Amino acid sequence: MKCLLVVAHPDDEVLGAGASIWKWVKENNTVDVAIMCTEAKARAFRPGDEELNSDLDESAKYLGVNNKYEATFPNIEMNTVPHLKLVQFIETAIKESEPDIIITHHPADTNNDHLQTSMACQEAIRLFQRRPEIKRIKEFWYMEVPSCSEWAINNAMNLFHPNCYVEVGKRELMLR
Repeated sequence: MKCLLVVAHPDDEVLGAGASIWKWVKENNTVDVAIMCTEAKARAFRPGDEELNSDLDESAKYLGVNNKYEATFPNIEMNTVPHLKLVQFIETAIKESEPDIIITHHPADTNNDHLQTSMACQEAIRLFQRRPEIKRIKEFWYMEVPSCSEWAINNAMNLFHPNCYVEVGKRELMLR
């Protein structure tokens, strides 16, 4: 299995699917990560870009991430970027990664960058319809990022209700 996680920020892949990434890699699957915003601006008490990138590199290596695709869209301002630019970055990652499964943020997530990433990903996964040489995606999953996905602020949105779970127990965590 080849999996591509498309996330807004460095750390979302670990918060949303870190244990799953660990398990899949240990089962000889390939996991790639596409990150939309790789800068640390707009938040107090956050590491600088250099520390953030170092932490990202270390966590990806520890989890066994195969490839990282990194964009430089503005943190906490992705809603100011043309939708097509977001979609095109994700499409590039899809072309290079050739995943079977794509996982991203749920669209009812309260973080606006997560929402923009989710919406762009929903468009990008249809790339195979426009480009027949592109491998068809078999599955498209949403993930929960704690502190953003479980809030029920907008009752008009379909809230995150998972129907797929990846069981990770002590056995999987002890494989390292």
